Amino acid sequence: MILVGAISGWLAAFMSELTSHRVLLRNIALGIAGALLAGGLIGPLVVEGDLLAGNYSVALLVLSCAGALLMLLATKLLQSSDMR
Repeated sequence: MILVGAISGWLAAFMSELTSHRVLLRNIALGIAGALLAGGLIGPLVVEGDLLAGNYSVALLVLSCAGALLMLLATKLLQSSDMR
């Protein structure tokens, strides 16, 4: 799930054309955090599989990816509202 989060964060930085290493590292960290939260806490309640026990499933992978993207989206929305 760490890899899913890292890839999601990197893709978010790539799609928004950010070149700063600081922003890239922040996005990767946020993607990892979102994937771990969704996969570790919400995953066992919603889908089959348990991240902490090492029982992975496709649904858990999709949920972790969605968690990473939601974490990145929420951060982006909070930052844009702070700038106004």
